[in-house]
Order: sequence, then C-alpha cells, then structure tokens
Amino acid sequence: MDKEIIDRLEDIRNRMVQAHKIFSTAAYDLSTAIESLDEEFKDNLESYAKEADAFEPYKDDTIDSIITDMEISIDYIYDLLEGAKWYLSKQNGESMSFDEFKTLALNFSPKSTDLIYEIKRYDILNSDSSKFDIGRTGISKSFDDAKRTLWRGTSRGMPFGTFYEIIERTLNEISCQDFRYWLFNEDGQLLDYTYSDDANHLFRGFDTVRFKPGEIVLFINHQYKTIEPCVIVEPPYTITECWELNNRLRDECLENEEAYTKAIYEKKNKGKDCYKIYTLNMEKLIDCLPVSLIRASDPGDRSRVPMISSEDYRSLKGWYDDYISKNQEYDI
Repeated sequence: MDKEIIDRLEDIRNRMVQAHKIFSTAAYDLSTAIESLDEEFKDNLESYAKEADAFEPYKDDTIDSIITDMEISIDYIYDLLEGAKWYLSKQNGESMSFDEFKTLALNFSPKSTDLIYEIKRYDILNSDSSKFDIGRTGISKSFDDAKRTLWRGTSRGMPFGTFYEIIERTLNEISCQDFRYWLFNEDGQLLDYTYSDDANHLFRGFDTVRFKPGEIVLFINHQYKTIEPCVIVEPPYTITECWELNNRLRDECLENEEAYTKAIYEKKNKGKDCYKIYTLNMEKLIDCLPVSLIRASDPGDRSRVPMISSEDYRSLKGWYDDYISKNQEYDI
C-alpha cells in the first residue's frame, strides 16, 4: 500500500461529501413540495401515485435514513483514510517527530467546510447559588467574525458577571454536528478550547493543561445551569504525554512483533481528554471537558466570576487530602 490509495480515498470522500450536500438539499425541497400539495390529494396519495407513501416527509425509513447512511459512509471513508495514513507512518520502523505529532494535534480540519460559529453569552444571575442562563446567542460565518461579535457584546453592566462560548458546527435542514468549543471570560479573553467527540480527532488539541491535581476551581454545570466549586482529581493528557504514550505503545508492539494501529492508541487514550473532578453537590467523581472549568475569583479580584466560600474550600480540600491518602495506601 502506498500514497496512491490515500489520494484515491480523499477523492472518493470529497465526491461523497458533494453528493451528500446535493441530496440533502433535494430531500428538504421534496419535503417542502409534498407539504404544499392539496390536502385532498395528500389524503388519497396512494390512489393517485404509485408507491407515493414512500415519499412521505420525514418518514424514518426513507429519506432521513438514506441521508444518515450517506453520513455514516462519509465518516467511514474518513476513518479509513486516517487509519491508512497512520498505518503508512508506522511501516519499516518509521516514526513521526514530535513537531509532526504536535502539528496533527493542533491543526484539526473538520470533515465539512460548510461551518458556522454559534456564540452564546451566559449571564450569572446571582452571587450566592451562582445560577446562570443564556443571555444572548448569535451565529457567524467565521471564527474571527464570531470573536469580533463577542468583543462587541462584552459589557460590565451585568451585576454578577458573564462568560462566553463559541461552538463550531455544521448546520443544515437535516442535521447538526459540533466540532470545536472555545470558552472566553467576561473580557473576551480565551480560557480554553476542546474538540467534541464528533470531531474524530486522533490527538488532543491543547498545548497546555490549565489546572493541576488538587486545585479548587469552578465547574460550569450546563445540565443544572449552575457554577459549582470542585477539586481537580486528574487532568487531561498534555500533547507531550500523548506523544510519550504513542511511542511507548509503538515500542511495545514492535517488541511483541505486532502491528501498531490507531485503534490501539485510541483505546489507551480513551477519556484522557477530560478532567476528572469531584463536586460537593454531586458528591462523586465525574469527567468533564476542559471548557467546563473556570478559575474562581480571589478576594479583592475585580472580576465578577463567583468566589468559592471558605467552607466549600475546606470541604473540597479535606476530601481531596483523604482521597490521595487512601490511594497512596492502596498503591503501597
């Protein structure tokens, strides 16, 4: 197998993407056309048109299922393409340099070029329970435009603060898929970003990890719309740690005379793009994406991000010290 097969796969995938766009648009137009038919005609559709029931709008086993099958095929070809690239890079004892590895980590290209950027502003409603809600949303056609919109939207008029999120996604009449997320503070400064599970990204995309084990920060709980204090138990892997894992797994496969594949790496790296945290409200360990965490305000801090009370701080620190103590005893 050589580079020719990769070029062929890329060409096939590009043609599949174009076909998917054309079919999706046609499917939406078909649904609209059927809805516009006379009611009497629609009521007796089978009497007038042979097998017309097969074209009922939004019927699960017709148009939508075909579009879904096309999307799955496009994803399959993309996975096959990435796997072939990975496989070829491992042949004859070849290995990529750290700079090549880092470039892959930081330069993810979404599968579709038709992207939009959704901007969400979250307003913190009060300083006690730290409840928040969506204050404003918007859509831009580029990330730079989205950032400019965000800057225009920053305001010091909110009594208890704001934070912002930009979501990169595809959006059409049929489906929506997220790729990347960015988190900004109330002054429009970037805090963190991450890839979604749908991005199918081989390496993690963060140059650094913001928080260390034992740090007490705030968790943005979108499910309950609260900002809760938590303690960091395990941070995600850095790019360097992913690189070291890659080399270690590759060496182990070579020693055992086994092929080193993408699946082996992903299995060992599963879940390492998330922080593991402990919250007082949930009273359990949970995994959360890096963009779900922000640093709390310090005494005298002019920002309006909530502070962590002394009682919560002591409770979280006590829990973490006990957790570390028990795990050290177990390791011994």
